[in-house]
Amino acid sequence: MKLKFLNLGIELTDDMRTAQEQILAGFQRALGDVSTIPDFIGYATEDAFLKGFRHALDDADVVVVTVDPTLFRLFKQYMADALGLKMRSNRALQKTLQRMNPNLSKSALEEQAELPVDADALLSEDGLKSGFAIKANRQILVALPLDSLRMDYLMEDSVLPYLRDHLDAKLFFTAPADPVREVAPISPVEPAVGTATTAAVDATMAAFAAATAAPQNAADEAPAAEEPQDEPQEEPLPINLAVVGAAVDALRDQKKTVAVANTKTVDFLKNIMALVPMDDVVTVVDCQRERGEESAEDYIVLLSRQVQQESEADLGAVLSKVYAKTKEDGTKDYYLYDSVSDGRSANEAKITAVEGDTPPELIYRSIEVLFGMVNSRLASGTTRTEGKQPIVLS
Repeated sequence: MKLKFLNLGIELTDDMRTAQEQILAGFQRALGDVSTIPDFIGYATEDAFLKGFRHALDDADVVVVTVDPTLFRLFKQYMADALGLKMRSNRALQKTLQRMNPNLSKSALEEQAELPVDADALLSEDGLKSGFAIKANRQILVALPLDSLRMDYLMEDSVLPYLRDHLDAKLFFTAPADPVREVAPISPVEPAVGTATTAAVDATMAAFAAATAAPQNAADEAPAAEEPQDEPQEEPLPINLAVVGAAVDALRDQKKTVAVANTKTVDFLKNIMALVPMDDVVTVVDCQRERGEESAEDYIVLLSRQVQQESEADLGAVLSKVYAKTKEDGTKDYYLYDSVSDGRSANEAKITAVEGDTPPELIYRSIEVLFGMVNSRLASGTTRTEGKQPIVLS
């Protein structure tokens, strides 16, 4: 399988560079042969990017295009224009956005949900900054925003499963990956995004766009009627807010505070914070810790202590990222860890997805468990989780 990785713009933030590393590492894990995985090529201008895109389509099986995540909305339109496609709200993406982001404005929801016609959504955990894929004959275009917060999930649960479904499964395997290699540095030049040059689309890209539809007869060539779009509707989040509210009330009653580490899943907590006022007792803080040889469970416990000590809050808390373990039948078990610490001891819990759980639903359930642990610790000074004694930290 021949891969090409293109980025519009050659000035990368640390977050964007990390996201590129996550993409390359994901392909390395899936393919196992690092020699077949090229580095990203950055293009400073739209003309240069379109030429690079044209040449990539000449021989690549999969073309991955990326951009600064703050420009991804414009980039979606840019790619649609380059391929001669219209934009349309994607139903699956729209429903995910409505469910996971109840406070998202109608205009923001519409912007996030719009994708090129015939594109498949590559969903992020919360729907925000989701990518898309377009299959044309034997080629696949993948478009992603360089958002490191969501990239691990995008790769493992959207991009790679999509490619496995649409390409020869023999190309993929599940052996452990080697360490992620460095992405070559690129000279800083201010990127530009727009549509001024997209009228000059050449025959190669036009053929790719035409192959996405490939009408079988004259009747198929008639313009399709626009599908009626669902009005955004607020859906309840999959969490018992009463548990959250009880813990917040207990914190206020005892004049105590909780600092929560700013991890990859903390955006879901921020959705809850918009529904249950808690800014006076719950804060999100940055806290860095190298994992080293620690197990995921030990790392989360020690990170919760570090959060408490560095923030000087009464309690430190951590929601881990979502972990996935592939079973023999090819399906995955999803789980994550919670931990709460007062600096001297800690409580931790492993929350495992039940049948039918999506990763976002699992995250919201873990937030409920976390606040339940906080409430229990406030009530008794300590707590047991799933039959475990609190961990005494030396």
